[in-house]
Formats: sequence, C-alpha cells, structure tokens
Amino acid sequence: MGAENVSTSFDGKLDKQGLKKAYQAMVKQDEYEKGHGAYQGTFPHDLRITGMTFKDVASAWDWLEDNVEKWEEAKAVYLDDPKKPMWLVEACVAI
Repeated sequence: MGAENVSTSFDGKLDKQGLKKAYQAMVKQDEYEKGHGAYQGTFPHDLRITGMTFKDVASAWDWLEDNVEKWEEAKAVYLDDPKKPMWLVEACVAI
C-alpha cells in the first residue's frame, strides 16, 4: 500500500496542552469521517511537538515534509509569525 502526507494547522495562541487537545478532537472527527482502518488516510493518534520554531511558513512545511515517516506520529512545529502565529502539523499516513 501507499502513503501520503497530510497536514493541518492550529491557532498559535494554544499552549502545548491546548494543541494536544485540539489535535485529539481533530483525529476523532477525521476517524468519524474516513473510518478507523489502517489504510484510511487518517491522522495518527500520537502527536509529537518537536520544539522547532520557524519564522516563515515555507521552511516549516519543508522541514515537516522531510521529517515525517509512514506509521509514525504526527509532528508539530511552531510558526512564529507576528501577524498570525500557528502550529503546523503533518503526518505520513497509509492509504
């Protein structure tokens, strides 16, 4: 079977606990919409907050793309944009 990267973003005003809660709620909704099977393309249950901070969105997405692996947890980085700070999350999922 194949794999693809999936990504999303969350409000940068969330602290780490808030991000984890928001992520879990999103995973639950994702499973409701797509199903619970291993090859449904849903986000993984586990989220690792990497501690990485980026000033520009392109660099953040590039780093995530290069650092997520199939069957591993989703990874989050922080985008420190003064106008719109956010958490960026990406995972490589089985399809």
